[in-house]
Amino acid sequence: MKLKYNFIINELGDSFVGVPVSNAAVDFQGVLKFNKETAFIIELLNNEISYEDLCVKVKENFSISEEETKSNVDMILNKLRDAELIEE
Repeated sequence: MKLKYNFIINELGDSFVGVPVSNAAVDFQGVLKFNKETAFIIELLNNEISYEDLCVKVKENFSISEEETKSNVDMILNKLRDAELIEE
């Protein structure tokens, strides 16, 4: 899976924003605002990655339990799916 559009991630204080690049700016008008974990996942989703690999990288990077990792990843992926931002 991967994002339909590539986003550049910028940190603004305690938050992060994703700004679409190239043709995505025309198709997706707006920006995404999120936390550090979501920013990390979006960076990974700018390239093709499996669900399993995504969970492994999140778990390693944030040192959280496997259960919490899957819960967080599922929640973020569902929000991105709802916004039609994921290609699977």
